[in-house]
Amino acid sequence: MRNIIKNKKVFVITILFLALFITYGAPMLEAGSCEKAFQLCMDTFISTIYGMDFIYCGTGYLFCVKYIEK
Repeated sequence: MRNIIKNKKVFVITILFLALFITYGAPMLEAGSCEKAFQLCMDTFISTIYGMDFIYCGTGYLFCVKYIEK
């Protein structure tokens, strides 16, 4: 039983370290118009459509990146 608890602690510490490492450069990124629209769409749909907001907003984001920003 102790070995399982020890492995969980190592797993959690590893995940936290990876999360910090991956998000280290995030404040330096600049969001374009498509990213801002996607964030606004996700904020708007959080309480109205359960589960469909990501599909709806994601489709609009992909369209924006492919056809509008280029």
